[in-house]
Amino acid sequence: MNVQNLSKNEFKIYLEAKKRNKKVLAIDDLIDMLHESKSQAYHQLYKMNKKGLIKRLKNGLYVIYPDHLLFNVQYYVEDPIQVLKQLSEPYFVSHYTALDLYGLSQRSLNILYFTTTKNVKPLNQETYLIKPVIVRQKYFFGYIQINLENDLINVSDLERTILDIINRPDLAHGFEDVIKSILGIDQEINYSKLLDYLSKFNKKVLFQRIGYLFDTPAIKRQLNVPDDFLNKLKAINYSINYFGFSREKGIYNKQWKLIVPTRIHSIFNDY
Repeated sequence: MNVQNLSKNEFKIYLEAKKRNKKVLAIDDLIDMLHESKSQAYHQLYKMNKKGLIKRLKNGLYVIYPDHLLFNVQYYVEDPIQVLKQLSEPYFVSHYTALDLYGLSQRSLNILYFTTTKNVKPLNQETYLIKPVIVRQKYFFGYIQINLENDLINVSDLERTILDIINRPDLAHGFEDVIKSILGIDQEINYSKLLDYLSKFNKKVLFQRIGYLFDTPAIKRQLNVPDDFLNKLKAINYSINYFGFSREKGIYNKQWKLIVPTRIHSIFNDY
């Protein structure tokens, strides 16, 4: 790309975006920078995209190429987390992607998950897929802000992450990965908060799954699970449930009234 081909406005936008540490540019950012109409802002984005300054992700959302790569943009892969945070407000990074940010994931995935209350469509790019988990307002809780490469990112806290992956193992590469990730936790868990979150979910089978898993010797030892926490879960009146989504045959656990697949039992043999 020849920088001399840039208009004064295009150069101004690029420099202002860099000044604001913008890695992803939305239409509202441009309106704020230029104090122009939406149609004028769209026209500027269109021209900048054609000239190779930015890359279109979807209507009104563009990645800004780093200045040192402007002549080799074919080698540039944007940070999908930076893209994700621009897709919806409110949001928080969740499920397996949150596990990854905590250093607990078992493998690298090119699918990124975030939780939001807005009706947002997935964003499919060449090297990654961003998928929203859309929830009602009453389930939008349990997140913190972390600093990621000098940028603040909303991410589910550890307790919410644990509940999310046990509630939706399909968004965490299955129960096998979920259990191995939990066994890798070396941070202190706030069990009062975990109980509070469980009550907000108000889902009996989730209580049962948590109870069963946290009552296993391996997890109980690794996470220092207090007896008081387990006793509160045991005091609840449960119906018989299957551990997973399908009616997979397994071993009946009388304490938690769960039918647990043999493959889940076998994971703990190595711990």
